Amino acid sequence: MTSIGRMRFLITFEELTSDQDSDGRTVESWAPALGGTRRYASIEPLSGRELIAAASIQSDTTTRVVMHWIDGVTTTMRVRCGGTVYNIRSVIPDPYSGRQRLTLMCTSGTNEG
Repeated sequence: MTSIGRMRFLITFEELTSDQDSDGRTVESWAPALGGTRRYASIEPLSGRELIAAASIQSDTTTRVVMHWIDGVTTTMRVRCGGTVYNIRSVIPDPYSGRQRLTLMCTSGTNEG
């Protein structure tokens, strides 16, 4: 279990939104989610790898983000902490109560957007 003292990173949630520009084309962008809610969380890198794609090397890191429970977090969202973006891959509720802590398994480095 993560101690409260490790939750020192202020994060925000973002979701992909679609809008139309003046030419009628669909434009996608990331916008604050969950009403702009910010949470303190612990962020712990677990593993990393390098990918070779499109003739360039990209790194990809799996990260665990743990925070107090918040309702409405899904894998279609992402987490931002400062300039780093974490793509949410799975949302894991607290194994004991289901609503005390929330663990997010995320990837960073190769971002979608």
